[in-house]
Amino acid sequence: MTISLSPAALQPPDATCALHTYLTLPSYLFGDKYQLGTEDPLFLDSHHLVKLQSVTGETDLEAPDWSVSQWGSNWLLEVATPPEDQTPEEWNVTIPLHLRYLAPSESGYRSVEVPWPVVFWACAASEESKMHLNPFDRVGLGWERLFAPQTIFYQVNPAAEQGRLVEEISVPVLKENGLFNSRTIEFGTVLAIVLGSLWVLWKLGAVMRSSGARTRIESQKKSQ
Repeated sequence: MTISLSPAALQPPDATCALHTYLTLPSYLFGDKYQLGTEDPLFLDSHHLVKLQSVTGETDLEAPDWSVSQWGSNWLLEVATPPEDQTPEEWNVTIPLHLRYLAPSESGYRSVEVPWPVVFWACAASEESKMHLNPFDRVGLGWERLFAPQTIFYQVNPAAEQGRLVEEISVPVLKENGLFNSRTIEFGTVLAIVLGSLWVLWKLGAVMRSSGARTRIESQKKSQ
């Protein structure tokens, strides 16, 4: 996922502000928490990321989509900004994501929807600007619960041409009636396991026969 930020979006409202992005990923999309949670500066700098702050939901790296029990996952990342002496025309933040195995289809493709991320500035409230909590507000319902109670947020509005902030993409899946359909793959897997097991047994038998032959030769030499 690439998030392109304009120079206007990169202007912090306050010196205490830090830029963040919050991703809501359906079950068929996931991030690698070990990859995104790294402290390797080379990886973070290459993607213009600072750190992974929070992850909830399904994070299994190997499960196919049909075996995932949860709805998906949420990811909160702090985003790096360009140095003060640089003003790029466009600042691209890249977040590596992965696609789970999806159910087969007749065409060999399926259409999936990727929600746009939320991008916002999180700023520490000063003593003069600290807001009083409204007793009628319900707090802690979204990503704001991951910050201190007095944090002030400034949302970066997306420049979307369409009304829905969802990206639809076509992804390849297993073809139902193709040459390599599910039955062919299942049969090939079983055949490979059987042949591999027979090969291992044959090798073990050859080693045992060779060892027995050497033992007999050594015993004959000793008897002579």
